[in-house]
Amino acid sequence: MKNWKVIVRVLSGILLLLLVIWGMTIDKDRPFKKNPVDKTSNIIYNETNMVYLDTILYVGLKYLNIKNIVILVKPLSSALNITILSDSDFSICTLPIYGSTKVYIIFTKKMSRASAIHALSHELIHIKQFIAEDLKIENTNLIWKGDTISVKTMEYRYRPWEAEAYKYQERLKRQILKDLY
Repeated sequence: MKNWKVIVRVLSGILLLLLVIWGMTIDKDRPFKKNPVDKTSNIIYNETNMVYLDTILYVGLKYLNIKNIVILVKPLSSALNITILSDSDFSICTLPIYGSTKVYIIFTKKMSRASAIHALSHELIHIKQFIAEDLKIENTNLIWKGDTISVKTMEYRYRPWEAEAYKYQERLKRQILKDLY
C-alpha cells in the first residue's frame, strides 16, 4: 500500500512538471508549416523584422482573391502622425497610397505571429474595402459607400467600415490559420 502512494505521488509530480513545461511553451511563436505561398500576383515589401508578416499577407490575399497589388509593411513609430486617424493608441493601420487602389502601406508595431494573424485579417478586409472603393480617404475624412464621415467625430466602434472588418475578419483568420498550421 505504501509503494502505491509513492508511485501516485511520483506520477503526479511528473504530470505537474509536464504541464508546467507545456504552459511555458504555449505563448511562444509557433512556426508555420512548410507551405509554398503564391508570390506571383502580389508584391509585399516588409521593412520590419517580423518576417512572418509576408506569409500571413500572401495567404490572406489569396483567400480574398486579391491580385496585382503592392503592400509596403513598415514599423509604426510613436512619432508617426497620421492625421486621418483620431485614435491615439493603435498597433496597426492600413492606408492606401493617395489616388490608388493598388498600393498600400501597413504600419505595425511588434507583435507575435498569433497577434499578427488576428490584426492582419482585419487590415486585409480594409484593403478589400479600398479596392472595392467602398472605403476612400479624402483629406481628413473617410468616405464609406458614398457617405463622408469625419473620424474625429465618430467613435471607432461606430464606424461602419470597422464593423464590417470585424464581421469578416474571424472567417479570414480561420482560413489563414488552417493554411499556415
